[in-house]
Amino acid sequence: MHAAPTPTTARLHLRALGALALAVTAACGGAQLGPTVEYEFEPQIFRSVVDETGTRTLVETDLPSLFAEATDYLNADSYEDAIRLYAEVLEATDDPEYVRAARYNSALALEGLGRWREAGELYRDIVVSSPETTDGRDAHFRLAECFAQVGQHDAVPPLMERLQGRIDLSVTDKVELHLRWGVALLEQREFAGAAAQFDEALAENRRAALRYDPESSPRSEQPVEQSDALVAQTLFELGEVYHGLFSEVRFVLPEERLTQDLVAKSRLFEQAQEAYLEAVRTGNPYWAVAAGYKVGELFEDYYYDVLATEVPSDFNDIELEVYFEELRAFVAPAMVRAEAIYQHNLAMAFRLGYDGEWVDATLASLERVHQYMATHEGWEEEHQLIVERRHPHSAYYAEHEQPRGAAASN
Repeated sequence: MHAAPTPTTARLHLRALGALALAVTAACGGAQLGPTVEYEFEPQIFRSVVDETGTRTLVETDLPSLFAEATDYLNADSYEDAIRLYAEVLEATDDPEYVRAARYNSALALEGLGRWREAGELYRDIVVSSPETTDGRDAHFRLAECFAQVGQHDAVPPLMERLQGRIDLSVTDKVELHLRWGVALLEQREFAGAAAQFDEALAENRRAALRYDPESSPRSEQPVEQSDALVAQTLFELGEVYHGLFSEVRFVLPEERLTQDLVAKSRLFEQAQEAYLEAVRTGNPYWAVAAGYKVGELFEDYYYDVLATEVPSDFNDIELEVYFEELRAFVAPAMVRAEAIYQHNLAMAFRLGYDGEWVDATLASLERVHQYMATHEGWEEEHQLIVERRHPHSAYYAEHEQPRGAAASN
């Protein structure tokens, strides 16, 4: 958010005693005028204001006061009022500092209202017109957020790439840059590229921690705290990369293929779990609880993926019944583990003082898992889907994508 810029005042030039000086010049044969006297005045602005009784009056103010009032509204989350007053600032001046700051803060207010496309247009204008300014730098990040909110994930990497070469980026900026870049790639299921960006964000912060000297280093070189949302989210998103790859591995025949996939899936499971647990260990209230929930979901996904292993086509009804009974007994510990993790996550959320969406998700999953294992509700329907080579549950696998090996069976 921007404070009011240093005002550029309207200048009123007065020729001191101008008429008299001309007369003296004529009388004295060309004496020189004295020095120019310069006065500075803030431009006055008259605003039409309606009070509680509906009476409309004109109120006199000045540009800094008007900008400050708009910013007070923005800080108080009164976004509509902020936008209205910033519009008055823009009508009252063409000073580039005021114009840029008013447009930037208007965009922040639009974000607060969820009007992402309108906010993005303002940020885009600042990026184009003032790319080298501090506002231009910050507008890159905010424009990336607007793109993400409206699903234009492919527009984020080029934006971050242009920003990458700036010399005025702090360590925090660099970590955020790679995080946003990676999230955009992850949303497009470009797992390798996303992982590389998340790894670089963490590496950038580690390098900063090694070279930072609190006594002599500039503040811009200060590493991001491990409990900060940027680090915690980066670890969470890295877990999402491995979780996504894990969920793409499907157990299909022949048996040799099953063995290979089991090795690959186990490795990805461990990588996802470790990244999530690193996010938990940051202690960030939001992202630690989010990651704890995802660990439970990871065990659930393992249960369902093993359950959905391709069934030999020559099994009769009795063999299918025995097969699923034994397979469920084999993978049941994964669901027991998921239930325990959800319980632990609720306890952690309480300790951290967090009570938000991830608590709601954890409670819902805990109840669902308990009901699922206690009542066996829906099990027969799941068995039929699996026999048809259809996965009954998958949090990550897109509906339009076929399980590995399915194409050969069609």
